[in-house]
Amino acid sequence: MSISTRKLKGPIELAVAGFTEFKTIVTRKETIISYFICYGIINIASVKYAIQNPDSFLGFQGELILNSIISYFFCTAIYVILENNRKKGMSLFSIGFTPFLKKSFALWGVNIIASIRIILGTILLILPGIVLALRYIYISEIKAIEQINNKEVLRKSTELSKINRWRYISACLLILIGSTILRVIYLSIVSKFDPYLNQNFLLLIINEFFGGFITCWLYTTGYIAYLDATESHSSTKYNFNLADTSHRA
Repeated sequence: MSISTRKLKGPIELAVAGFTEFKTIVTRKETIISYFICYGIINIASVKYAIQNPDSFLGFQGELILNSIISYFFCTAIYVILENNRKKGMSLFSIGFTPFLKKSFALWGVNIIASIRIILGTILLILPGIVLALRYIYISEIKAIEQINNKEVLRKSTELSKINRWRYISACLLILIGSTILRVIYLSIVSKFDPYLNQNFLLLIINEFFGGFITCWLYTTGYIAYLDATESHSSTKYNFNLADTSHRA
């Protein structure tokens, strides 16, 4: 059964479905190259800086800022790869560099608009900001996949979020909590064998790549949740129209 047509019942099943989808693209050349271009170089540079300047907080701040910017390009790449994989379409490299940049900046733009609204809502009464944050959980998936303007992206995300937002948020929390526990266990075990962990380039790189693995898993989970919400929304509209037609007849 195709993942895109599954009826996901809970956050655990959604997280598992996201991981299953992640496995279908993780070994693809376009995924590996996209990750290395977006994060690999930064990870290597930041780890080297951390080793050379163990007491400096500047490297962490710089990496955080760069990652927040570059994440939109990697996010776009992953969603394009996922959608092309589902539809058996052209590869990421076939769409062209300029169209990819336009799509990435468009995704960045709609996220900035949503962020400004969320921040303003939070400053005013806090609750409106939380409500808007819940409504806009699918803006990245919609903007990367569908050819619609920002106003329509925000409207559609609001509609889709009503269907399965708590399931999606819960799945993301499960992934983050589980990965944090695994990372703590990994660092605890490794630190026993290597007390100078913050000076070990290989172990630090593995830790960075593990973070990239989790990021990609979160993206694929978001993609599956978006498909699930879209299919449920389409089915609801179809049933409504069918009932309306029957009533008129």
